[in-house]
Amino acid sequence: MRKILMILMTVILVSAMLLPQTAGANESVDTPTWYNKLKYVALGDSLAIGVNEQNKFGKSYTDFIAEELRAYHLLASFSKGYAFPGYTTTDVLTQMKANALRITDLGIQEDGLPERTLDAVTEADFITISAGANDLLRHVRMTDIGIIIDTANIDATFAQIAKNYEDIFATIYEVNPDARVYVMGYYNAFAHVSGQYEAQAQQLLAQLNQTIATVTQAKNAVFIETAAAIDSDIDRYLPNPANIHVSEAGYEVIAHQFLQYMSVLKQQTPSRLHVEALSTTSMQLTWDAPLFAEKVGHYSIYLNEQWYADVAATERQLTINDLTPGHVYNVEIRLVDMDGQHEVNLGLASWELLWSEPSQYVFTDIVAHPDAAYMDRAFRLEFVDGYADQTFRPHQNLTRAQAVKMIVKMLGIEPQHDAPFTDISIHAEETQQQIAAAYEAGIIKNINGEFRPNQYVTRAQLALMLTRAYTFVKNDFMVQRLPTFTDIEQYDEEAQRAIQVMHQRLIVTGWQGKFMPAQYAKRSHAAKMIVNTFDHLLN
Repeated sequence: MRKILMILMTVILVSAMLLPQTAGANESVDTPTWYNKLKYVALGDSLAIGVNEQNKFGKSYTDFIAEELRAYHLLASFSKGYAFPGYTTTDVLTQMKANALRITDLGIQEDGLPERTLDAVTEADFITISAGANDLLRHVRMTDIGIIIDTANIDATFAQIAKNYEDIFATIYEVNPDARVYVMGYYNAFAHVSGQYEAQAQQLLAQLNQTIATVTQAKNAVFIETAAAIDSDIDRYLPNPANIHVSEAGYEVIAHQFLQYMSVLKQQTPSRLHVEALSTTSMQLTWDAPLFAEKVGHYSIYLNEQWYADVAATERQLTINDLTPGHVYNVEIRLVDMDGQHEVNLGLASWELLWSEPSQYVFTDIVAHPDAAYMDRAFRLEFVDGYADQTFRPHQNLTRAQAVKMIVKMLGIEPQHDAPFTDISIHAEETQQQIAAAYEAGIIKNINGEFRPNQYVTRAQLALMLTRAYTFVKNDFMVQRLPTFTDIEQYDEEAQRAIQVMHQRLIVTGWQGKFMPAQYAKRSHAAKMIVNTFDHLLN
């Protein structure tokens, strides 16, 4: 068992001597795509480099992440050349602050990254870090009686790891506030030991990961747990009892833990597919040009996962007719390049629910109502329920709880915690969860610990809730002109801005220059407002 620790300590020196200086393969980056091509910088220790169980260099989790993005034509450049075996958190921090030269040229360098570390961090779209284990190992040794921990220094070491991570994040965000940062949690490198040794190792691992995770999560970065994944198949992922490094399969499973949290990277696109229902039987598609549009051969249109038509590369609009009223159509547009190759699984996608014919309306009391189509659409989108007697009751006032239910169902969000309100416990658990979700999303506020779920919601309050929902998704709260309503000046700035946002986007209307903010919102009003909000969010 002492041999494990000896190899652990000596691998730093051996790895440094074996470190290759070869560059990664190059490939063209002008593949047409709607999605942002990303620059990826890997920082850290031997795990970021890819030292394997034979103490040789191979693929790291960082390589597998880069290859996944490259397969989707999303990778502009990647380098793990800023990482080095044996690096501590102090080394990672010092390397950035000194803007030190890249140590090796390891990585995929299509567009290239700057040679100096901080310059590369400044350009990076996302960064991964694995550091902290080497800080700890300097104060741990194995003996015949167990793992001996230098207690006098271990607490200070954990404190220093936390402080260094604080400074690492500060350094990154100072030069690149928009960078997405993912930090690796450590697996149990002593999984082959047993008895008291195992318990001691697990205790150290838990404290190390907790120290790193606490700072990482406080900085709005992502902490990636890897211990359970490696523990699931020790013989395969950590096959050499005399070496703390995982196998290539182990690095691959670690990469999968990262990739579970990186789907947002694949979705980073300024491009949109706009789908608009023109009638009960037709809709129009409009889409943005991709990057490297000159490389597009044509666009392939799919309806409900079935090929529908090809569109010339010079066109970016299509009207589709002869559709079924009241039906949902999933739409996807895929790029096909000059060689007839589809972009891999990264088309633009959207969907549309066509308006129903009046004869299709479910509710018996809305046919003559001017907003009947909105009420039917809100029901078919499952944002609102009707009553058992097949009525919608459009003129009925809407309660605050009902408003929240509609908005939360529109957003499709769920809460992480219970709501802090004292007056909702008598409501159904589903209602309480919807209120909690709205609170966490910032759609409703906590005023003196009460939500007042049974109070009727006013038009101003509903506009404010919907604007907060819109901002939650789009982060867009722009007012482009001064207020046009004459009856909202007594409301606070947020409420006035909310009403103007809704009005400018044609989500709400007034009457003869007035918004009538204090009037209670009817169920018909709410259906129209929420459908209009949803259509804006979708497109």
